[in-house]
Amino acid sequence: MIIDSQDVKEFKDVCNENYIIPKILKEKLSNYFLEPILDVGSGIGEIMTRAFPEKIVNHIDIDDFSRFMISDHHSREIISFFDYKPKEKIGTMLMSHVLQFIDDDISELNKKISQISPEYLIDVANTNKDIMGDLLIWFKENIGKSNPEESIPGFPDGYELVQVEPFTAEVVLPDFDKLATQVSYLFDIELTSSQKEGLAEFLRSKCEKPTFTVDEEIRVYKKIKL
Repeated sequence: MIIDSQDVKEFKDVCNENYIIPKILKEKLSNYFLEPILDVGSGIGEIMTRAFPEKIVNHIDIDDFSRFMISDHHSREIISFFDYKPKEKIGTMLMSHVLQFIDDDISELNKKISQISPEYLIDVANTNKDIMGDLLIWFKENIGKSNPEESIPGFPDGYELVQVEPFTAEVVLPDFDKLATQVSYLFDIELTSSQKEGLAEFLRSKCEKPTFTVDEEIRVYKKIKL
């Protein structure tokens, strides 16, 4: 499945995480954001624009989100993460819900991070300890191939975990069919009509209403000094 800018915008309209994440970054983790900041796979750019409009931030994404406004102090590039070459030393790199799209080769991913060599790497990811964990099992048993967001052994190489901030986001849709569509976005796969119907039925069995909460973590890693 190819996730485009419209898919991203539609998910952000039904999930409140892009209001929660900036608040935590600003109030609890601001000392880890050293300029210039690189926001990898930043999408519409809401997180850093809301958290640090005054800081120097470069938003990069493989899709074109230029129609969405960002802070005047920020810049934007349409480029693959693996093709990106910073013009100056990056202080902090943010990766919010992007690892599932760039983790095909973990050694190449770690190599690219080592080349950029930020002082801090901040990752936002689902914990999969709630309904997302149930969905992981459902997809493996009923769909087989998908691209969910899961922990990656050996990532990030050369960094140590220094702080974790857990939070809970909520996804709200008007009906279970639309909820199934958004879940397929989270798993980076386009379902057939029958598969989507099966997913909608599974969601009905797990949720009283077409809504669920997602347990997530913001993880702060610091570069290990050799």
